[in-house]
Amino acid sequence: MLAIAQDWVGGIDEFVAEANGWLARLLPEDRAGRPKDEVNARLVRHYTTSGLLPAPRREGREARYDSLHLLHLLALRRLMADGLSGKVLFGTLAGRSAEDLERLAQW
Repeated sequence: MLAIAQDWVGGIDEFVAEANGWLARLLPEDRAGRPKDEVNARLVRHYTTSGLLPAPRREGREARYDSLHLLHLLALRRLMADGLSGKVLFGTLAGRSAEDLERLAQW
């Protein structure tokens, strides 16, 4: 079970840093020993725009991500690392509970 605090909330930079910390533990490494699938703010925005990630909550002009967004991203990157893409990802992630997303992230 992942030890992500349910009350975790952060802006885009904190979200990316937290996600990359978890991805380094959950995903296989490349030949150079680095995490295979790190994310950045631009990629997170792309996933949100394309509907692969739910839209963040807005506080003024700042986007706020929470633990459910983090689980969603971790599950998404895990499935992508396992070779899934496109429409399959939409169907696999849509409507999943936090528990389901956590299981997918660790799969």
